[in-house]
Amino acid sequence: MSTLDKLREVVQERNVKPPQAFFALFLAAAADAGILNQGSISFFAKYVAPRLRDYLVAMNLYEKPEGSTEEKLRAILSSLNKALEISTEASIELSGDEVIMRIRGDKCRYCPKGVGLAEIPGTACPFPKLFEELARLEGIDLRLVTRREKGRVQVIEKRKGYCTARYKLMTQH
Repeated sequence: MSTLDKLREVVQERNVKPPQAFFALFLAAAADAGILNQGSISFFAKYVAPRLRDYLVAMNLYEKPEGSTEEKLRAILSSLNKALEISTEASIELSGDEVIMRIRGDKCRYCPKGVGLAEIPGTACPFPKLFEELARLEGIDLRLVTRREKGRVQVIEKRKGYCTARYKLMTQH
């Protein structure tokens, strides 16, 4: 399969739009240059979170989440997914002090691997840390659970087309 055929397949399967392709390719280029890994992408996401929230509020794409902690977390992820069109599916599950965020990874429109075609080991996803920081801005203290795999920090577990991030809920309001 030619590169162009592969790109057409990705565009069709994931419904990728030009801004999403640009972002994924930008990440892929940074990975190729050796300056992108999960640690750096998490740093960028932490920096971006309050600024992105302000932009989304200014564009009327983000309303202050209300209700229970679970309702607030669902609203944050829903606003983020709707505004950025991350994937066809994104969900939150709360069980005690564990929060699980699932994104349909095989339909993610920002993946540096799936869309940007980056050949990088491990993960480089901005959304787990971005979600954590947005939750903190709303008064919910989440801590992203990381693990080491083959010497690399991993924040996502990929299974059956889904990317799963796990958090520990430190406080509840």
